[in-house]
Amino acid sequence: MASPNIPLSHAKIPFAVKKSDGEIVSIDDVQNGLACDCVCPACFADLVGRKGEARLHHFAHYRKSQDLCKYAAETSIRLMLLAELTHQRHPESRPIIGPDIAGEVTVRNGRYHLTEAYHIPRRPIGDVFIHQQQTIYPQVLLVFHESLHPEDEDVCLGLYLPPADQQSTEPPAWLGAFVSHWPRRGLLTVDYSILYSFLSQRPIDTPVVGYLLDTLFLRNVALRWLHHPTESRTIGEITARLTKTLAEEAEIRRDAEERVKLWQEAEAQRMSRMVAEQKRKREAQALRRPLAIRSPVAPNECRYCGQLLIAPSAAQICDRQECIDKWHAWHDGREQSALRPLLSPEQLQEVIVSTGKCPDYAPLLNGLQEYRTQNGWLVQTHQELWFIYSEYLPSATRNIRYSGGMRTGYSIPRTSDFDRALNAAIAKLRW
Repeated sequence: MASPNIPLSHAKIPFAVKKSDGEIVSIDDVQNGLACDCVCPACFADLVGRKGEARLHHFAHYRKSQDLCKYAAETSIRLMLLAELTHQRHPESRPIIGPDIAGEVTVRNGRYHLTEAYHIPRRPIGDVFIHQQQTIYPQVLLVFHESLHPEDEDVCLGLYLPPADQQSTEPPAWLGAFVSHWPRRGLLTVDYSILYSFLSQRPIDTPVVGYLLDTLFLRNVALRWLHHPTESRTIGEITARLTKTLAEEAEIRRDAEERVKLWQEAEAQRMSRMVAEQKRKREAQALRRPLAIRSPVAPNECRYCGQLLIAPSAAQICDRQECIDKWHAWHDGREQSALRPLLSPEQLQEVIVSTGKCPDYAPLLNGLQEYRTQNGWLVQTHQELWFIYSEYLPSATRNIRYSGGMRTGYSIPRTSDFDRALNAAIAKLRW
């Protein structure tokens, strides 16, 4: 089956224009060859009738003039439909089947949106009578009863037959005015390419005009809705419902955000009152404590600078470098300046590599302390000091770093000198 909206330049033309009177005629009504006396309805070049016994009868361009003609078959189908429908050649009623209608409606509200699909199944519209339309759109009215007046929009459908070179999925420019004037009248349009596909597959002995009209009215593939009152009403109802739902959800979100904000403000005020109450109690206890047993350092203050500690600290010091250095000097039992020169992690690495032992593999280490250098880790266990060679992997874990058989390393037994040097160097670089 040919695709819609594709020019059929080399198609087998089913209808042509008679030179003598300008009427559109089918291949069934003319003689064979140039005796058909017809021209192309699109480019007005001479046509020949090809009425053999093996193939479908059709018109063809004479002397390959079809290379300059793009819409011969589609234009001929359109002109024949106009002639058959608007001239009332078939006054009897005809059944018609409307095509399916499906789509979806999306409503947005800021960052949020809701989408709902709809489907209106095809169904027989019923018998219709053809009534010629006087206005430019649509060209044909399909009336549900012969005695009904076409001015009533509830009793008829519009059928628009666009020019062959203007078929498009986009609606015509006048569709908005049509819907505003007749909001409850449906409007159909025709796809000539689909009609041509069925005509090219018809039985050889079938009259082409009757087969064309049967395909148009009885098959739902060649017709397409430009405006369907039920679809418009359905889209409006879905849009209103989704808009209301989005508004309700936005209101719920605003209420939740407001409750969270109020709770955060209340929690902040409660914490402020609790901190002030604790400070007041400490000050009152300090005033009541005898001078001889009064502690020089408040429980939650740095022992060196008196700064309030945010988190509990076993050493009772803050995170200032001066206080940390004083604590380390006090912890070692001497001043920082009296300490002997310390080994850096790199120097410890050199000592371990030069004096230690290199096992076949690095076992799974449960390090008490570890420190990463440029090309590995220094690890302190209960009995040994290790240097593990490895690339630095940001996502690596301890088990991966020290897994057996994957890394090589050096180790030496722990001594008090190396312990002191390693702990002091690591602590100093950490702070």
